[in-house]
Amino acid sequence: MMQRRWEKKEVRTVLHRLHTDLCDLTRTWPENQGENSGEEMRLISMRLMDEGNMIVRVKTQECSGEINQARADLGEAIRRLFGARNFGIISDDVYEIFRDRCKCCLRMLNGLESSLDSEAESESSRAFRLERKFEDVSEVRQPALQLATA
Repeated sequence: MMQRRWEKKEVRTVLHRLHTDLCDLTRTWPENQGENSGEEMRLISMRLMDEGNMIVRVKTQECSGEINQARADLGEAIRRLFGARNFGIISDDVYEIFRDRCKCCLRMLNGLESSLDSEAESESSRAFRLERKFEDVSEVRQPALQLATA
């Protein structure tokens, strides 16, 4: 299955929308439920939004840490939504909608990572070709210089 090439700004926009919707969802959650509290979920969604901002700001080679952290936070969000469903805080339908959105974000992050990896590979192969080209040119010119000095 071919993955779509995602741009950094597209991923950030989707993560921001998910953050906003999770905050709206959790405003009615009880605050004394331990790890299933609304505040805990809002903290996770805030981290997702921050990671989306960092993915856009950092260089291509340095994105993998933010992408991995965003994936971990999405997994944590799914787990907490599952717990909220089991405690009766949200319905099965709401859980499935948000779980599917989190999974969509995971697929987007995977697609972004693979497109950034292929971009980095093409840059490194281009740099190698240029380096090799300059080596070839210097090898050709060297004997000519030796003849002129002899």
